[in-house]
Amino acid sequence: MYCTVKNVRDVSELLEDENIIADNIITPQIIKAQSRIDAALKARYVVPLISPVPEIIKTIAQDMAAGFLIAKTFSNQLGQDQINLSNQSLKRADGDLALVLKEQQLDGLPGIKLATIPGNDSTPAISSTSKSTSPIERIIQEW
Repeated sequence: MYCTVKNVRDVSELLEDENIIADNIITPQIIKAQSRIDAALKARYVVPLISPVPEIIKTIAQDMAAGFLIAKTFSNQLGQDQINLSNQSLKRADGDLALVLKEQQLDGLPGIKLATIPGNDSTPAISSTSKSTSPIERIIQEW
């Protein structure tokens, strides 16, 4: 998993009490967060990420799982403070994840593997399978 139960509990004092929220309630939310992270990362990186998980991914998973957990656990008694905390955690996690992808922040970190090597994918090039040059190839060659 990309973060621990303790990491999620550290997000808010609402989550600290093990008598109110048992560990087995938190774990599925961590798994849900990891699934969302993996879905976002899989176009560029091999997922699931192996240990050591980059710290930014750990904090994204922590925030995302806490947001899910607060919304789920307190859904029948949510006040504006809990709604704001849940939304804030999820928004921060989504923003951080988007930035990681946009800026390719995981590239080159230990244990991180690219799903495809840039420039070495199977994207078709402009070329013809026939012996004669295609009109597009002629235009490109003249250019």
